[in-house]
Amino acid sequence: MSMKPLKEGTGFVYSPAARGRRLKIMGAGESLGGEFETVGIMGEGIVHGDLQADVFKAMGTCRVDGSADLREGRVQGDLTVEGSLRAGTFKGLGQLTVRGGVSAGRLKMQGHLETGAFCEVEEAELSGGFRIGGLLSADRLDVNLYGPCEAKEIGCGRIEVKRSRIMDLKRRFTSMGPSVLKAGLIEGDEIRLSYTEASVVRGNRVTIGPGCVIGRVEYARTLEKSRGAFVGSEVRVRS
Repeated sequence: MSMKPLKEGTGFVYSPAARGRRLKIMGAGESLGGEFETVGIMGEGIVHGDLQADVFKAMGTCRVDGSADLREGRVQGDLTVEGSLRAGTFKGLGQLTVRGGVSAGRLKMQGHLETGAFCEVEEAELSGGFRIGGLLSADRLDVNLYGPCEAKEIGCGRIEVKRSRIMDLKRRFTSMGPSVLKAGLIEGDEIRLSYTEASVVRGNRVTIGPGCVIGRVEYARTLEKSRGAFVGSEVRVRS
């Protein structure tokens, strides 16, 4: 089930009892979940149960055994959420693994993102690789390919996918898979794709760039194709 993201910039809204409650883990430690104003983890931390926090900051390795509701989240390292993640804003550098779904106002991830279900955001910037278990949806989505990316379906108002030339060189000396986005369906108003493999791309204004392999493109207004792209069939539809 979809979750409504917390509004960015709002205060802590869970209960008056949570105001002033702070959770801090330094080194290695564990804590019960609950409602907190701030959560700070540096090292290795485990939170047992659901977690609700106004501000969540972690550096190192952290696991939440339940779901997490955060107005603001910032993580450097690895964070695993066994339930679902809901946030107003979330910035991550490293790896974010969510067994359930993700719902956020703004999501900026550098590294690897993996979800067991949907990922619904208003604005997202994903740099690295990801695997989305369900629908990836956003008003605006920017993808910088630094590794394999996969989603069952993608639905956006605006989506742009591009790949760094520097990573093409690095990939020759690592076991990292090809920096390609794979999806069954990509649908949106304005679509700009590079190094993307999809069965169907459907949009208003569509640009198919280099490295793309697309089975079928359906467009309402404009379609631009690079010489380095393959499109099985293209159909103009009524807007």
